[in-house]
Amino acid sequence: MHLEQLIVEDCFHGFGLVETWRDVVTYFDIESLIKCDAWKELVYITPNTDFLASGYDHREKRVAQPENWDALLKEKDGEESGAEVQMWITPENGGSSVQENVEARPWAAQPGNVVIEDMSLATTDQDLRGEVRIVARRGRCAPYIQMGLSQNRTWKELKVKEGGFTQDDWKPYYNDMADAIGWIYGGWGRRMQLANAALNY
Repeated sequence: MHLEQLIVEDCFHGFGLVETWRDVVTYFDIESLIKCDAWKELVYITPNTDFLASGYDHREKRVAQPENWDALLKEKDGEESGAEVQMWITPENGGSSVQENVEARPWAAQPGNVVIEDMSLATTDQDLRGEVRIVARRGRCAPYIQMGLSQNRTWKELKVKEGGFTQDDWKPYYNDMADAIGWIYGGWGRRMQLANAALNY
């Protein structure tokens, strides 16, 4: 895969999707995309700040952003390469459904579970709510191509493989039966809908 720009919509948050585990899933969805090599510019759009600001994090592996994602990309492409990761928030307009003259602004935050333990760590905009866009740009001259054949298989072999593009030892992760159902009817179902829409565009 060799993309000038990759735009991803958060499929784990939206109307009727309220399970707290999806906050952590979205966070690591973003991080895994930042780590991959398929794009020159990545834009990840999520409808709220819960992926980072929520107090739920059973793994306790989220860290302050975007500074750590920015450092990750700079380590990969070089400090002076121009690589960067920014987060932009369009703040909710005081509970009004009309978003008039509301401009996106830079946003940074600590994980909500960290702030619960120590309020002094909260950023100035920690409590802002609204749509967030994570924008990542690769450095100058950075190679951006994702081969996708990490298991040394052809596309033909991958397409006919039972379970699709999963690794041989991969098993779905979930906390309980509610989470297990969430894999089918929640975010993954939404992602399948988005994929089908893209493929049939």
